Amino acid sequence: MPELAQSFTTREEQYRHRFERFHAANPRVWNLFKLFTLQLIHRSFKHYSADAIVHQIRWHSAIEATCEVAKINNCHTAHYARLFHREFPAHDGFFRNRALVSSRANTGVSSMQ
Repeated sequence: MPELAQSFTTREEQYRHRFERFHAANPRVWNLFKLFTLQLIHRSFKHYSADAIVHQIRWHSAIEATCEVAKINNCHTAHYARLFHREFPAHDGFFRNRALVSSRANTGVSSMQ
């Protein structure tokens, strides 16, 4: 479904907007992301892959879950990792986040992509 006409300065703003909409509509994804991440932390992992967590959520929803979880866009993975660090500052750095290339100014970003 196309987004309403909206002006984005960077591709990152566009991705963040999409993530925020997905996150609000799919709280189960965030709950599972926190659950699986905290399980790893309690097992004494110092670092782990946010991508692996998202893949585990996909597997869990396909095999184990009694209710279906929405399809997760890979672009959302970095946002979930950063959100985890914000909400659990004692574990900041558990996920190794790269600089977001999409945050560079891009005047050619289309609002309808």
